[in-house]
Amino acid sequence: MSLDPEATSTPTIVPRIQGRKTIRPEERDSDSIQSPITPDSVKHFYETRSRSRSYEISGSPTKAKNSRRKDVSPNRSDSSDCDGTEEEIYEENKLFKPHTYALHKETDNYVKDSENNMWKKYTLLACIVGITGLIICFASGHNVEPRIKLPDICDSLHKLLKTQDADFCLNINVTLEEIANLNQPKTVMFLYEHDSEPTLNKIINSIIKYSLCYLSDCSNSPVVLEGLSLKKSKYENDYGKIIAENRDSLSESKVMLVRNLEKVAGESAQAFHSFCDDYNPVVQGALIIFTMEVDELPHVQPQIFVRQTLLKLWSDIGKDDKFDPLITRIGGTVLPIKSD
Repeated sequence: MSLDPEATSTPTIVPRIQGRKTIRPEERDSDSIQSPITPDSVKHFYETRSRSRSYEISGSPTKAKNSRRKDVSPNRSDSSDCDGTEEEIYEENKLFKPHTYALHKETDNYVKDSENNMWKKYTLLACIVGITGLIICFASGHNVEPRIKLPDICDSLHKLLKTQDADFCLNINVTLEEIANLNQPKTVMFLYEHDSEPTLNKIINSIIKYSLCYLSDCSNSPVVLEGLSLKKSKYENDYGKIIAENRDSLSESKVMLVRNLEKVAGESAQAFHSFCDDYNPVVQGALIIFTMEVDELPHVQPQIFVRQTLLKLWSDIGKDDKFDPLITRIGGTVLPIKSD
């Protein structure tokens, strides 16, 4: 085998193989060795680089990648570039598309898993809230005492109340049941004309007897206060004495009767603010009955009539903040009494 390098080199007369340029220049001096980096190769390199950049600008990722791959071999001819472009793009897509599909699939799976986890959390939270609500309702339902139902007072007062309004008996029944179930003091005020006083006394006596039996004991006696007696100076100067003198008796009987409220002085009447208070009463679960004589039964709403009348009578406390809280507590249920 000859060791002459010229004998083993590609002859210049042989055509280019697969776009590969000849190693030996076509024209060279036999006595000199030229550099492989010729001006033609440098020119070809920059032309190839320019084409690769044009692919990148066109916005095609595949072309840009192909052009960058061609930069590795800048000495390839134009014919080789044309011959290998479609094949290289196909091979590139075969490698790139599965990777892209796998990436999208992985992202979609992550989003779906996140949504499923979120729904699981919301479902669990809703179950916890529902179970907690059921437990609270079940527990509170067992702690509620059964409502006390009193015998209908209308059965015993049917004949006596024939001339009264249709809801007269109902108002009294509701008031007594609220006292029994809420353990709060409640008031009833009766308005009457002078001629109907006998009818008033019959009704009041029957209500007091009925109330004593169901609020305390049938053998007890009610606390009775006369309006005129509360005008004494000792009560006007210190209405707390009214409270002190009647607290124990009211605690035992649970029923108080205040006759002729229109004759009570305004300063003394402030004692009933404490007796009739729902939240901090002197005695819990008591029935306070007021009577008020009027010249004529009102043609307007009874509560409005009582407010206007007492505002005139109690001018000593009507100019400040004492009157409104007092009238709110004593004017809950107002019932006119009609004569037989």
